[in-house]
Amino acid sequence: MKLYFFLAVIFLTFSQTLGFTVDSIPPEGLKQAQYLSRTLPTDSISENCGGILSNATGGIVYNVLGPIQRNERCVWVLRGGRANSFSIDVLYKRNESDTQLSATCFYHRAVTTNVKINSTGLVTSITACNVVVITFSTGNNVSASATGLVLQYTATQGGSLSAASTDQIITPNDAPHLRYPLMSNYSNVELSTFTYFSANQNSTGASAREISVTYIRNGLEAGCFDYLSVYYFNYTTLWQKDETICEDVETTVLTSQGPILITFESDGSQFGTGFHLIHSVIGGSECGL
Repeated sequence: MKLYFFLAVIFLTFSQTLGFTVDSIPPEGLKQAQYLSRTLPTDSISENCGGILSNATGGIVYNVLGPIQRNERCVWVLRGGRANSFSIDVLYKRNESDTQLSATCFYHRAVTTNVKINSTGLVTSITACNVVVITFSTGNNVSASATGLVLQYTATQGGSLSAASTDQIITPNDAPHLRYPLMSNYSNVELSTFTYFSANQNSTGASAREISVTYIRNGLEAGCFDYLSVYYFNYTTLWQKDETICEDVETTVLTSQGPILITFESDGSQFGTGFHLIHSVIGGSECGL
């Protein structure tokens, strides 16, 4: 956080040189960012465009000074330990044109819920969740003065998920082959997430690039008691489930220009050796839309 505020001072000093006026700088965003840095440990706050937050309490401070880019897709996975519910409080966000903030609730073997966040304050529609995915996205017409957000969360412990449940964010810079689990068998009562992006950093979309993820079965419990769910992100409809992959699917290929989120869930009985995910990027350059 110290580096963040050092850069903020430089930004303030040279704001006119950079083409910003003092009136365009959101002091409330800095105020809330400073509050969060005093309240929470540094390792529980994400300042990047996306990440995984595993502590029971944590926060997000993203680009409160701007500028925001076109077609950003920032995804934060809030695990919060073995949680069974979350309290999410948005401390700072401006209602910018062509920007969107959302929360998606994942609960073991339950229907996924998307909520658009239109104002600051507590997100009352998101409560009983094992995992929450926060997504900040922008369109083609985002304003040059648009800014990001400040958010804090608290996860209530008591969930029954296996401690082996995991979260991974994968970009083209990462190893192309992911075997899950790495060794032996997966555990019972898992809810794990795997999020794929077509750009080397998950901040800016690239229209000519697609992410391709090839699923190869290793071993899942029969009867679709253990399965993968595939979600695609759309700026309008948010995260939407597209398909379920059960033990009868030997292999399939998933492609998208936007992010792909895959969840794996197991029940409480038998287990198996899992699966492989192999990703690649198809075509295009990494310049933004």
